[in-house]
Amino acid sequence: MTLTWWTSLSDKYGRVFLLRFSILVSLISYSVHIYAAAPHTFSGTSILYIDGIFRGITSAGLLFNAAVFAYVGESLERMNTWEAQ
Repeated sequence: MTLTWWTSLSDKYGRVFLLRFSILVSLISYSVHIYAAAPHTFSGTSILYIDGIFRGITSAGLLFNAAVFAYVGESLERMNTWEAQ
């Protein structure tokens, strides 16, 4: 449900915005995983549930894949490498 909304933002802000956003969300998520693995963490592994909800709402992984595949597709169209020669 949220992936459709996020990808509609590419028409408004462009794919570069979506790539940067998905990388930022992944960076935050990896930071939370590193924090949860630290021995001095007070919240323990319960913070990983919040991280799962955060990644589900933002759809960062799926959003990154869609933007990268679109960029590759456009690059191949410009190069005409997929046409028969």
